[in-house]
Amino acid sequence: MSDKNYLVAEPGSRKIIMILSHPEYLRMLNKGDGGLRANSSILVSDYDQIRSDPDYVNLLGELIAPDTVLMQSPYSEVMYETTSQALYTFSIAKHMIVAELLQLLGCRKIHLSQLDVVQEKKTREIEFDAKNPKVKGKYKSLNLDEKSLCKFIGLEAEYPSGKPNIEKARELLVRNKLAKDFILNSWINQRLNADNRLEKFDFKVTLSEETKHMAEHHLSVDIPAFLKLKGDTKTEEIRKTALIVTYAVEF
Repeated sequence: MSDKNYLVAEPGSRKIIMILSHPEYLRMLNKGDGGLRANSSILVSDYDQIRSDPDYVNLLGELIAPDTVLMQSPYSEVMYETTSQALYTFSIAKHMIVAELLQLLGCRKIHLSQLDVVQEKKTREIEFDAKNPKVKGKYKSLNLDEKSLCKFIGLEAEYPSGKPNIEKARELLVRNKLAKDFILNSWINQRLNADNRLEKFDFKVTLSEETKHMAEHHLSVDIPAFLKLKGDTKTEEIRKTALIVTYAVEF
């Protein structure tokens, strides 16, 4: 089976896509791939082949580059990101899903009040101003990726008060592969109780949780040491970093 047919015929099965430069691809064929191509969750492709194929280009676009590892989104089978950017890109994606879920549940007001960057030896707490979502406090301690994340997730939104659309809320979780998320489902269940319906609360969501699981899968794969891949060392960083946000919500 060719790489192209494998990619198109089995969407959702490729957790990792490795794009090797043509010389590196040939070197892998000569030295052995350590079982990579036999792993159904991995696609190993030749850069010269992938960049000239419209199916690959439509799926991956500008992500196509030699000696690059791409990680699949936990929330979409057709969304990928480089390992160096996956933590932030996929955390933003989950944040947007959460915001949409709250709107479907009849939320009147949402405010993202805090971002905690939790790592092995330190935790940085970044507070957001309620009226103007600019980061204050320890903003200077963030790297460029974290500052970009703050700009995307800063949220202060108000909606007309409405009835919860439970059916669409559940469909949203299923569509984004979060149907088994206990916390998100608990919000839906609490909005079902018409006699004592939830009206105001603060809660935390770990935006990086599912991305961490994808990174753990990546780390379980035995990649030959002679392959030098861009951003591959970032996978361990993903596993050791938690991005936790606090939302203040009113219904």
